[in-house]
Amino acid sequence: MHKSPEDLYADYREILNKHEVPRAFEYLTKMFILDYLMINCDRHLGNFGIIRDVNTLKWRSVAPIYDSGQAMGSQKQIYEMNFENAYGTFFTKQNRDFDEILHIVLKEHKSIDYAALYRASQRWIALLHAHQERAYIAEERIERCAQGLHLRIEKLKVYNENLR
Repeated sequence: MHKSPEDLYADYREILNKHEVPRAFEYLTKMFILDYLMINCDRHLGNFGIIRDVNTLKWRSVAPIYDSGQAMGSQKQIYEMNFENAYGTFFTKQNRDFDEILHIVLKEHKSIDYAALYRASQRWIALLHAHQERAYIAEERIERCAQGLHLRIEKLKVYNENLR
């Protein structure tokens, strides 16, 4: 029997609860918000991480970010990057509209610090520029990613306001 992504999400939350992972749901929600912002389209069942105590193996935390190598259109040409309409995976390898994913994960977490998101985006853009030559990132790609990230923050803001 195949479970729906919503059921898999509920199962994962139950496992985190069983292992008494502190603030697990908050961190999990933040990871999905980050996926939304970065258009990380690869969050299937194999792309979740847990931080464990090396001595006791007790589960300590949800990994704050885990396997985001396909984010920000990293595998695409600039002309293929679409920040307006984006799809990702949610516990399965099937594509799903990111707004649908947000609808599921934002039910219990509505407080988002947008000023902090904009500050983080500015720091990220500055880092891209600082390491542009070593990383072989074209200025056009940096600008497209910067515009895309700001668009995603605005979309998140509008979406979250409409949930209230």
